[in-house]
Amino acid sequence: MRRPVHTSNIEAFWGKVKRAVSATYISVSEKHLHTYMQEFEYRYNLSKQPHLMIELLMVAFPRPKLH
Repeated sequence: MRRPVHTSNIEAFWGKVKRAVSATYISVSEKHLHTYMQEFEYRYNLSKQPHLMIELLMVAFPRPKLH
């Protein structure tokens, strides 16, 4: 389900990104900026459904088959 898009949505997203970078990562290199942004996008999109985060990660990284 898509949420309505407003200017305040992108401002809230950037606010979370800035707080996370300064609190968790200290700094972000330009080389890996896209990876950090993908992580923040993932978290933000699932913020209303946190129970899906682990389930989606498990599907994205399936266990290797044992012989």
